Amino acid sequence: MPSPSDIHLTEERIRAVVSGTQGFSSKLRGATRRHAKFSITPEMLASAAASGTNLLGALSGQFDAAAGSGAGRHVSDSTRLIELLAHLADGTIDEAIAREEGRAAHTPPFGGPEMQAQMRAAGERRIAELRAIPQSEVDAVLACLDEIEKLYPREVERIRFRHDPEVRERRLGAAAALRTGDPTRPPLTGGRVRRVAEVLRQLLPLPQKAQVMFENTDVLTGKPAVELLGASVVKKLAKLGEDPEAYARDAWWTRHIAMLLSRGESVDEKLAELQQLVDPTAWLNPYDAPARSKRRAGAWAAAMSGPYEILRRITPDEEDAVRRLLPELMPVFEEARH
Repeated sequence: MPSPSDIHLTEERIRAVVSGTQGFSSKLRGATRRHAKFSITPEMLASAAASGTNLLGALSGQFDAAAGSGAGRHVSDSTRLIELLAHLADGTIDEAIAREEGRAAHTPPFGGPEMQAQMRAAGERRIAELRAIPQSEVDAVLACLDEIEKLYPREVERIRFRHDPEVRERRLGAAAALRTGDPTRPPLTGGRVRRVAEVLRQLLPLPQKAQVMFENTDVLTGKPAVELLGASVVKKLAKLGEDPEAYARDAWWTRHIAMLLSRGESVDEKLAELQQLVDPTAWLNPYDAPARSKRRAGAWAAAMSGPYEILRRITPDEEDAVRRLLPELMPVFEEARH
C-alpha cells in the first residue's frame, strides 16, 4: 500500500491522468464486461483508515491485473483528482474546512447517541482529510487546468470562476446581460414582496397540497392557483382581497428568489453557472462509453435549460427587493413548508 504522502498529486501525475484516461477507461470497461471482480477485505479497510491513504491504492494490484500495468495508479490518481476538483470548484480548501466545521457545529439532533457519535466522527474525518491537503497539491491542480479541462470542463470552469477574478468578472457581466425580465407578469416590488409574506402568515398552517409549492421551488410556474395551493387556500385568498392567480404567481417567484439568496448565491452567479451547464459538452463523461456519454450529456443539458430560462426572467430590482426582506421572508417560508 502507498504511503500517505504518495496520494498527493503532482503536475506530472495529473498530466498522466489526462493522457491515460481514454486508454485505461476503455480497458477497465472491458474488464467489467468480463466480470472482473475487485475485492476489499476488512484488513485493507483498517489499514487504509490507520495510515490515511487512499483505499484504491490497496486495490492497485487488482486493477493492474484486470486492465494492465499502471491501471491501479491511474484509478487512484483519477479519484484523487476528482476529489480535489470538487473542493476547489466551491472555493479554497480553507473555505471547505470552514463549511465542514459549520456542519459539525450544527449537527441535526436526530438519532441516538451512537448515530450522533458516528456523524461527529465522519465530520472530523472529513476535516482531517481537508487539512492534510498540501498547498503544493492545490498549486499542481491550478497549474494544470488547461489539461484537466479536456476531461472535466464543468469543474474547471467553476474553479476558474471561483479563483480567477478576471474570469469571474467577465462571466458575471455576461450573465447580467442575459436577464431580460418577464413581460408576462408585473415585476415584484418591495411592497409586493412584503405583502406576499403578510398574506402567507394569515394562511398558515397550510394544507399539505399547498406545502408542495414551498418545498419545491422548481415546480413549474404558470399552473392555476387551485392546482398549486388547493381550493381551500384559494377561498381564503379571495376573502383576504387577493387575486388567487396573482398571489400564487408572486409567491412562487418570491420563494424561488429567496431560496437562491438564502444559500449565499446571487442570480448572476447562478446564471453564470447555468450558462455553462446548458452546453452538452460540459456534461461529457470521460469514463463512460462515448455514445452513451454523449446521449446522457444532452439529457442533462436539456434539464438545465428550464432553471436557466427562469433565472433570466428575474430582474436586478426584483432580486434586490427580495434580498432586503430576506430575514422576514425565510421564517414564514420555512413555516409554510411544515
